[in-house]
Amino acid sequence: MRFFFLLLCLANAVWFFWELHSGAFNAPTSGDSTAPPILLVSERENARRGAAISAIVDRYSQSSLASATQEVSAFFSQPHDLQITQRDPQTADSKARENRDRSGCLRIGPFVDRLEMRRWLAAKSLTAVDSYSDEFTVPGDFQVYFPPARDAEQLRINKMMLRAKGLTDFWPIPSGDLKGALSLGVFTEKSRAILYRDQLVKQGIVAAVRQRNRIRPVWYALIRQGVVDRLQDDAVTVTDADCRSHRIGE
Repeated sequence: MRFFFLLLCLANAVWFFWELHSGAFNAPTSGDSTAPPILLVSERENARRGAAISAIVDRYSQSSLASATQEVSAFFSQPHDLQITQRDPQTADSKARENRDRSGCLRIGPFVDRLEMRRWLAAKSLTAVDSYSDEFTVPGDFQVYFPPARDAEQLRINKMMLRAKGLTDFWPIPSGDLKGALSLGVFTEKSRAILYRDQLVKQGIVAAVRQRNRIRPVWYALIRQGVVDRLQDDAVTVTDADCRSHRIGE
């Protein structure tokens, strides 16, 4: 009986190791599923967009490469003339000569106005490179005046005194060195101004005479030095090396 029990145990052990060796105790593996994979909506849209962009890029690259190849081949297959622009030496010399002429000018004037300047240039067959106006101080008329007052009260007293002596045609000088003085008359001739002053002195009025200056506008023309032979003695010429506008007194 014991022999049969041992034989049964040996048979069970042999069967167990045989099953273990053949993989009977391994976990069963599921077969490949034929169902389609599950994709998210966002993954599906990104995949479609990427495929479309890739196709467009491939088509554009191929067409661009073909077009560029054709253009390059066509360019080198045809002869091309290279045009080189050369500067005319005579034109360059004439422009340089003109610049040199403009750098040396003569100032012609003064003229009382632009119209007189243009007439003079036309009479001499001259063309001005440039022209400009300036101001010139010239002697003016003669003014008889009562000396300036120290203050407003003194000015009021002076006016009362002149009216008391029979003078009514006078006016205050508002600005300048004689601000606060009273102008008693203006004359174009100095002799008449002195005569009137002497008459006032005889009446007991202390008066003085001064000559006033006035500003007169004048015009100057700049011409090239190459036309000096056309000038006459009736024009004042001043060399202007830079052909720039001069001012009186410079």
